Amino acid sequence: MGNPSLKLLFALLLAGLGSGCDTIQEHSVTSSLWNDGRNRSHCSPAANPELKLFDSEHPPDVLVAYNAVSDRHNGTERRAFFLNANGGRMDAGKPPRFVGIRRETGLTPIPVVKSASQTNSLPFTNAVFAVCQGGGFTLYRPESNPQYCQLPSYPDGSTFTSWQCVVLTPAAVTADVVQVVVVVAIVGSVVAFVGACESNLTVKP
Repeated sequence: MGNPSLKLLFALLLAGLGSGCDTIQEHSVTSSLWNDGRNRSHCSPAANPELKLFDSEHPPDVLVAYNAVSDRHNGTERRAFFLNANGGRMDAGKPPRFVGIRRETGLTPIPVVKSASQTNSLPFTNAVFAVCQGGGFTLYRPESNPQYCQLPSYPDGSTFTSWQCVVLTPAAVTADVVQVVVVVAIVGSVVAFVGACESNLTVKP
C-alpha cells in the first residue's frame, strides 16, 4: 500500500505547479509584449525640465519650452508649445499642439526662478516672470492674477508598435516555451521522486 504522507505531498506539489502554470500563462513574455508593452507608454516632464518661457507677439502668447521623457524613447526630448492657445486642450487632459523648438528664436525670454523669494529684488518690480514648481510653473504679470500651468503629462501611445510586437513575438514565444519546458521537467522529477519513494516503502508479503 502507498504511503499517505507521500500521496499528500504529491497532491500539494501538483496543486502548486498548477497554480504556477496559471501564473505563467497570465504573465507570459508574449502576453506582456502584446498587452503591457502596447499600453503603458507615458510622456511627462523630466525631473529637471529646464523650463524656459518666451513672450511672443505673433501670436500674442507665451511659448513654453521644456524637457520631456517618454517610455517610447531613451533620454529627454525638447518640447515647445504656446500656453494660451492650448489651455482648453490641457484642461481636458489632452497634450498640447507642439511647435518646433526653433520658434523661440528672436522671442523675449521671461525670467524663470525656483522660488518666489527670488523675486523680491527691484528687477522683478512690474515685470513678467515665472516661478518653476516641480512639474509646473506659475506665471506672474503686472495687474493680472497669477496663472498656474502644469507641464504636459499624458499617454503617448504604446511602448511597442504593432509591427514591433510582430517582430519580437518569435523571441517572446521561445522564452515562454523555455518556461513550459522547465515546469514539465519539474513535474517529471516530482513524479519520479514520488514513484521511487512509493516503491521503496511498499511492503512485500
